[in-house]
Amino acid sequence: MINKSPIKILIIEDNPGDAGLIKQYLKDAPSIQASCFLAQRLSEAKQYLEAENFDVILLDLSLPDSQGLETMAKLDRKLTTTPIVILTGLQDEALGIEAVRRGAQDYVYKDKLTGDLLSRVILYAIERHQLQTVKDDFVAMVSHELRTPLTIVRESISQILEGLIGQITEEQKQRLSM
Repeated sequence: MINKSPIKILIIEDNPGDAGLIKQYLKDAPSIQASCFLAQRLSEAKQYLEAENFDVILLDLSLPDSQGLETMAKLDRKLTTTPIVILTGLQDEALGIEAVRRGAQDYVYKDKLTGDLLSRVILYAIERHQLQTVKDDFVAMVSHELRTPLTIVRESISQILEGLIGQITEEQKQRLSM
């Protein structure tokens, strides 16, 4: 799938060599057009996030002002619901699993990175995030739409069980209680 509209990417990376390589991979990737912004510190990234909306965040876990998974946690979710892809030199599968469990869309080792892999990871992260948003909206809507009728049914059954509507048998009480 070729995406013609530019994907707005916030790269949070303190190593100029790694940042340059990521930008070059994105420039050379035929499947996406990217508009990249670079933050070398977490504090700088927060300023970007207060001012701009991004399609995806590429996050290094080792920054001058933050280290490890706390880096992801410090990206205040009040500032952004943007999907986060961890790009790291730490080849630690347990850390990667924990990062995804905490909300990262993916965890990629920098030394395994290629242009094709990076573009695929970005597109999949955005798509998974969009699907999660649609699912969350659907569940909220269904929950809201079912709440009122279910409350009416529950109250009606409660009135019947209390004998307010008339007498019922023990067998009827048991079935209504279920």
